[in-house]
Amino acid sequence: MIDTMNDVIDVPALKDRLEGDRELLKELVGLYFEDEQGLIDQIATAVRDGQSEALWRAAHTLKGSVANFCVPAAHAAAAALETAGRDGRVGDAPLLFDRLVSELERVRVALRALGAGQDW
Repeated sequence: MIDTMNDVIDVPALKDRLEGDRELLKELVGLYFEDEQGLIDQIATAVRDGQSEALWRAAHTLKGSVANFCVPAAHAAAAALETAGRDGRVGDAPLLFDRLVSELERVRVALRALGAGQDW
């Protein structure tokens, strides 16, 4: 099934959060795309190496970044990894990381569509 942007982003909530400011949206999306891969890499390393504190910190930062875009599934996936890291449950991390990566791909596609002017 192909997601629509509205399956990924709560567009009305995002518009409300940004007060309809399209330029602010573009700026936030640009900043997100600059930082996203580095955070994913930090999380992947922490998962691979079983580093719970590093996992907690990187997942917490990513959770805050995706929260800007009203993307509940990606936010929940980052929060689950954050909790696993905070609680020292690194054994749960590989499956949670796979879920996060999948959700972030959906977010990237939706943000690109939104940045192109779709449904704004």
